[in-house]
Formats: sequence, C-alpha cells, structure tokens
Amino acid sequence: MVVKKGDELPVTVLANSPYHESISGFKTKANTTYDRSLYNFCTAASMIENYSKNNVKDDISYSFTILKSVAQGHFTKWSIVYDIQKLKVYFKVFESPTLTKTQIVYLKDEGFAKTKIVDLKKIDFSCSSPCLIMDLELDQEGLVNSYFQEYSTNINKEFISKAFDYFWRLGVPIQISDGELISLAKYPESFKCTNNR
Repeated sequence: MVVKKGDELPVTVLANSPYHESISGFKTKANTTYDRSLYNFCTAASMIENYSKNNVKDDISYSFTILKSVAQGHFTKWSIVYDIQKLKVYFKVFESPTLTKTQIVYLKDEGFAKTKIVDLKKIDFSCSSPCLIMDLELDQEGLVNSYFQEYSTNINKEFISKAFDYFWRLGVPIQISDGELISLAKYPESFKCTNNR
C-alpha cells in the first residue's frame, strides 16, 4: 500500500491505475482515448480543479456530477459520496436488469437512481447494540436509517442465495452447495466487536 498526502497528492482523485502513472498522464495531457482508467482520472481531476470556476453551490450534487461523468452506463452499479464533516453517506444504487428467458431488460433510464442518505450520527456503533443491515435496492429516497433491521444468519442467507441465483440466470455458471451457503451466511458472525479506538 502506498499512502500519499500533502504535496505528494496534488489532485485528490484515484482511478484503477497507480496514482503516479495517473497524475503523470494528467499533467502531460496524455491521450486518454484507449485508457479508461486514465480517462476517469483526468476527467474527475479536471472537474475538481475547476471547482471554484464552476460556482458550485452544492458539494454533494457536484460530487455526484463528477461520478456520473466517469460512469460506464449500465455497468456502473452504484455511486457513493461521503460527507465526512457531517457524518452522512449519500449513495445511489442503479438498476439491476430484469432477466427474462430470452433477454436482459432495463426498465429505467441509464444512470437513474434515487439518492439515499445514511446519517451515521444516528447509529449506535457500540458493541452492545445489535448489528444492522439494509437492502440497498429498497425503493426509497432520502434518509433511510429507519429501514435498517437487525442482522440474522437467515437474512444473510437469503441475500446470498438471491445473488447466486441472479448470476446463474444471467449465464454465469457458478453453483454453491448448501454447506457452502450456510458457511458464507454465518461468516459475519466470526467477526469480534471491540470498543478500542
């Protein structure tokens, strides 16, 4: 792992290539036509550099605009913006296609998703409180704290089964035995909570 800060981090962007390669390409205005990672880096970096020129009034919306500018159509499954000062997480989960026997059907326009918000200040992270989960694809907008529910092995098992079934119907030849499913479903229970900071 390489950590950069201060003068070593002139642009606060990261794509799928090493930072030193990306920042070099950005500074030299390299051709991004055949390098998607470099394209994403340079596009986001330019938008951040132009933050003040663009007269931004809403940092969250502008952050989502940056993410949308580097999205890859239906291949982009979610976008997340963290407001560290206010301890809120904003996220959009984009549509998974409906699968029929003959085709993959998208019912919503490309890039459409409702913005959901999790207020971290309203969550009890102490070890004495129960673990909470939420279905990210719930059809709600705005603050979604009230849609969290207490974690259970059975709920986790349902989500895992749903995922494997979906990819199987999509044509990905993966199978999972009942024993493997149960083992995966119980895996989160192997984590130990600690109040140490």
